[in-house]
Amino acid sequence: MDRYKTILLFGAPGVGKGTQGKILGHIPGFYHLACGDVFRSLDMTSDLGKKFLEC
Repeated sequence: MDRYKTILLFGAPGVGKGTQGKILGHIPGFYHLACGDVFRSLDMTSDLGKKFLEC
């Protein structure tokens, strides 16, 4: 099984989690994913969006 190395940034609002994540995302081999951005971009009329609303 392949595993991904993961860095989880957490902290209070405004402490720079997003900023640090974006900086890490510019390093080759790293990818920045902000869950809030994913959920905000979700089309609620799509099948996936409807499934999300059911939960």
